[in-house]
Amino acid sequence: MSAIAASLILMMSMPALAADAPKQAAAAKAAPKPKKIDTSPKKGSDSPVHITADTFDALPGDKQVIWKGNVVAVREDMRVTCNSLTADYVEQKKLKRLTCNGNVHMSQPASLPQHAEREAWGSLAVFENDSGLLTITGSPHGREGDNRMKGDKVFFDTTSDHLRAEGHVETWIETPPDKNPLAPAAPAAPKEPKK
Repeated sequence: MSAIAASLILMMSMPALAADAPKQAAAAKAAPKPKKIDTSPKKGSDSPVHITADTFDALPGDKQVIWKGNVVAVREDMRVTCNSLTADYVEQKKLKRLTCNGNVHMSQPASLPQHAEREAWGSLAVFENDSGLLTITGSPHGREGDNRMKGDKVFFDTTSDHLRAEGHVETWIETPPDKNPLAPAAPAAPKEPKK
């Protein structure tokens, strides 16, 4: 019975609501529209960094925050995991530097034709937000596709796709057999005799 009464009340109020519709439409046009928030990924130092971890501490008065346990930091297509992460900020909460400690692993999927899949490992990684440079130390080693390298420091420049190692560098470069510059030249095909 109450459902019927509610339906009757709703039907009786419809003409009044319809009469107010033009006034509401005019008010909606006159009101300023909310500005759309741009959530698309940005290139360079404006790109956001998404971080997950077991714990998070914001130190009062410091321009520093710390994540600990199963830390994962993602910026554009680069992913860094580690045991703990410290973020240093400058004025107005602008990210200056991310420092990963313990079991650092960096990965970046292939972006052909620019580069093959990349990975790097070490015990300490420092990401400078303004330059886009990731520096890995502490027995670092890395790979790009099938090519591998190690050294005292491994660098990934996220703005130019430049990969570099310094200090006691060792590299293993894989080349397809048909493109090996060190392979002996193939013998020339025998010529058919002229008839």
